Amino acid sequence: MNIAQVTTALPPDPGSTGTVVWHTSRALAARGHDVTVFTARVTTPAESSDRGGDEPFSIERLRAGFRPGHAAAVTGLPGRLREFDVVHLHYPFIGGAGTVAAGARRGAYPLVLTYHGRPRAHGGIRQSLFQAYERILKPRVLKGATVLVAVDEECRRTDLRAWADVRVLPNGVDPTLFAPRDRQRARRALGIRTWDRVALVVGVPDAHYRFNQMDGLVRGLAKLDPASKFLVTGGGAPRGSLPSLVRRAGLEGRVIFLGQKAPEALSAIYSAADVTVVPSSDTESAELVLLESLACGTPVLAPARPGLVALVGDGGWLVPPGVDGAIQDGLQAVFALPRAELRSMGMLAGQRIRQQLTWEKVAAQTEALYQEAMARTADSKVDTPPPGPLPQGL
Repeated sequence: MNIAQVTTALPPDPGSTGTVVWHTSRALAARGHDVTVFTARVTTPAESSDRGGDEPFSIERLRAGFRPGHAAAVTGLPGRLREFDVVHLHYPFIGGAGTVAAGARRGAYPLVLTYHGRPRAHGGIRQSLFQAYERILKPRVLKGATVLVAVDEECRRTDLRAWADVRVLPNGVDPTLFAPRDRQRARRALGIRTWDRVALVVGVPDAHYRFNQMDGLVRGLAKLDPASKFLVTGGGAPRGSLPSLVRRAGLEGRVIFLGQKAPEALSAIYSAADVTVVPSSDTESAELVLLESLACGTPVLAPARPGLVALVGDGGWLVPPGVDGAIQDGLQAVFALPRAELRSMGMLAGQRIRQQLTWEKVAAQTEALYQEAMARTADSKVDTPPPGPLPQGL
């Protein structure tokens, strides 16, 4: 198949959706398909090169007139997608999704749409823009999908509850990148003592992706044993109130900001921790973190959201979501357990993850969805005139 993937971001830009697209495209190419990823150009000229130049798929970075968060008003999409057997749109992509869905509604190509979640912003013009888009334009975008996919049950039951026949396709993990490493060696590299209790938080601590319970976690750390530490990795330099909170609480040296790390370096960081904590409400990002942590043999502590329950299984602990202090209390209970028990739990769950939830298996299921979308479109074209020019704009 000749496949087009359309996404608002792709590495080296941060974000979980781009990571999913990169791995899925790589696995589809390994299955013999021709894959082209259409995305917005990276944020700065210094980052304009592709991930490493060795991708087994093509990347076309489109010029973006503006790019606030999940929005990127790209040019050049209309008409470019007709040559493909199937188009796979990853939502949200404000500034790109509308034209892609319009082409599918006119019968130009079959469209598989994966719903990764709502675009998020915290106040200001961007939040108003996203809310208006969700209310007015999102229904039209979703109606253009030949096959509609949710990344987890939570998305299907909440945001897509009004839509029939929504498939659920979870994310995967690369077992060659994420596997258990020598814990003591990993700790020495990070300057962490053998007897320290270590919790890891992985995410993107910037203006678009927020840890909605991280402040409470930091305050809770002050009440734990002085040998307890937090590792925080993801994004660039930490911004906002979190570093100042760490200073005010006298926790410098116990909250360690590692910054953005390459995927091949994350495995050792996961392995250095006793537990990976998910304080975020961003379910899709949380799924990737949970999969990676468990694949490295490190158990997890997360809110009991529908999208996360099945993934965690016997590999960690779930606490009531949205309850003040639940994550903090859970972490205190986890740190009271013997390290051998934590490690054994994580290793057993890791075997399950590395066997059952790989990107290769995700690609195989994605391929089946493409075939279904192509068959549906072919059936709908019987006795139907060919499509006219594709519309422009959102």
